[in-house]
Amino acid sequence: MMNKLLKKKKWTTSLLLGLAMTLNALAGQAPHAVSKAALDFDHEAALVRWAFNDASTCEQVTSVTPADAFTVTAVNLGDITVTGTGTGQAKDDSGQKITFVKLQPAGSTTAVEWTVKPSQGLTFTPTRLSAYIQRFGTDAENGVVVTARLADGTSEVLGTYTAPRNNKTRDEDKYGANENYTNRFVIELTEEQQAKFTSTDGFSMLCSVGVNSGKEGGFSDVRIEGYVDGTLANVDKYRLTAVADPAEGGDISVYPMADRYDAGSQVTLTATPNFGYRFKNWTDGNGDEVAAGPHRPLPQDSHLRPQLPCAGHQRLHGAALAGPHGGRRAKHV
Repeated sequence: MMNKLLKKKKWTTSLLLGLAMTLNALAGQAPHAVSKAALDFDHEAALVRWAFNDASTCEQVTSVTPADAFTVTAVNLGDITVTGTGTGQAKDDSGQKITFVKLQPAGSTTAVEWTVKPSQGLTFTPTRLSAYIQRFGTDAENGVVVTARLADGTSEVLGTYTAPRNNKTRDEDKYGANENYTNRFVIELTEEQQAKFTSTDGFSMLCSVGVNSGKEGGFSDVRIEGYVDGTLANVDKYRLTAVADPAEGGDISVYPMADRYDAGSQVTLTATPNFGYRFKNWTDGNGDEVAAGPHRPLPQDSHLRPQLPCAGHQRLHGAALAGPHGGRRAKHV
């Protein structure tokens, strides 16, 4: 079953919210309002945390501080397979064992990417990166490589670590004597690195899983810390719902996943048909086709603007997924 899932064909398109396509603002309300006192940030401490201890929710952010400081807090697994959860030697401050999400590289993606993008008007400066790491039932050294990267491609390797093996003590572990052997990495960025990675467009931490294809590594309690500066712009925010039609026809992923998007945010939708179905097209909530094939972004000057007769967020159908005996037209919602 896992091999079949990996071989599914995927269809992708992109859209710009509020530019290429207008969805209605949150529940028909005015742009998200923030009090004047909350608009200004002066070197305010910021923390984005992913618990990363549940296989079904590992891509969801757990906590964001300050609450309005970031418009994107996303996880990109690429074609890495989530195989479940597991524990090892690591324990938290209360003595409880750390639960890891187990990941299995099997394709072209070898590293997980955690991304934060500050809200419009703000800059984010990263100061500290951390995560628990583990490998499951396999020998590997120097496998977890931590890299900082900006949206423009600027990058730097910040550290290389050997994750412990879950079923062996450090003395028993083949690589337990390595100086970089650790259950948790904590990276304090230098002043020079902080200046290098200060950005308005987004900051990413990439961590290689650190095991060979078909083997399993794990992460838990992933944190990006720093500070934010600037004046929060009062911009329109949008909600996006992507669903398959029919629902049993396949799955749709949204990247980056967010509860709300600033106007102008770029979002990538990927449809993966189930067995017996094929991709037909992408439609908006009015049933109008916005893309008929894969990798076809909406142009910025598109005039596709759904008519919204009532309040509520717009539904975007990821695809009409046609069955083996013909097509289905996406429903007008």
